[in-house]
Amino acid sequence: MKSKELSLFYVVPLLAEHIYGGTLLAMCTNDFICFYDWAESRLISRIDVNVKNLYWADSGDFVAIASDTSFYILKYNVRILVMPLRSR
Repeated sequence: MKSKELSLFYVVPLLAEHIYGGTLLAMCTNDFICFYDWAESRLISRIDVNVKNLYWADSGDFVAIASDTSFYILKYNVRILVMPLRSR
């Protein structure tokens, strides 16, 4: 387990201000948030937003991103994501 934890730090090329757990690993700077999969530390998505907080639904299908002036609710569909990753 320790080698898996360490591999996350070698793969992620940014200095995070905040780190959030959940269905995906979320790492934030002042300007954007990046989502990574836990299994292989792959970048899933980058969103340009100044994140103040992040909330995953208990189901793991939805995430709410809160900023100073607004919030965003995103749906995470692992079935749509898995097909392109398998073809790599």
